[in-house]
Amino acid sequence: MDEKEDGGRPDITGIVTCVGQEEFDFDEKLNVVGKVECYMQDFIDHIIKMTKLTIEHTHKLRIQMCGPGGEGINTWYKQAIAGPTIVVN
Repeated sequence: MDEKEDGGRPDITGIVTCVGQEEFDFDEKLNVVGKVECYMQDFIDHIIKMTKLTIEHTHKLRIQMCGPGGEGINTWYKQAIAGPTIVVN
């Protein structure tokens, strides 16, 4: 979370797993607004949105890194998808 200097509500910038140090950084921040009942649903919706964007991005990256023979698949997996996969699971 990014704390506001003016004392306002923080922005959520990603997720850190409770086991190990896997991180899933969001492409877009989510501002925490309103009651917990409201912003928790916003948080869940934001996780789903950011996961979809990550999948789209990593698919494009896989095409670039792996080539037609798939020779770069191990590098792609370690760099692009391992962290978000562990966090989401």
